[in-house]
Amino acid sequence: MSNEEYLDLDNPIHAKAFLLAASHFLSSWPQEWTAQELETYLFADEDSPEDHLENQHKIRVWSPIENWCADEGDLTGSGKVALHSIIENLAEDIINFHQP
Repeated sequence: MSNEEYLDLDNPIHAKAFLLAASHFLSSWPQEWTAQELETYLFADEDSPEDHLENQHKIRVWSPIENWCADEGDLTGSGKVALHSIIENLAEDIINFHQP
């Protein structure tokens, strides 16, 4: 994946990489969710629809990651941005590792 490309969760390979990366930082979420749904609900904020915020409560973050995010801000502010960034970065690394 080059610098000008980005993670495209409509691409099945990118979606699988995102879910794999997320599993390193999240302890659970409803397994029927797609990568797009997980990303939408995980990063919902106070401006998101109510159902997004309700679904966000179904996602569990590993406690060491939660503690790290707390050091970065919190899971509603800069910590959430940091968590999103590390999940996306790992997903991109997974894709790059498996490309010929």
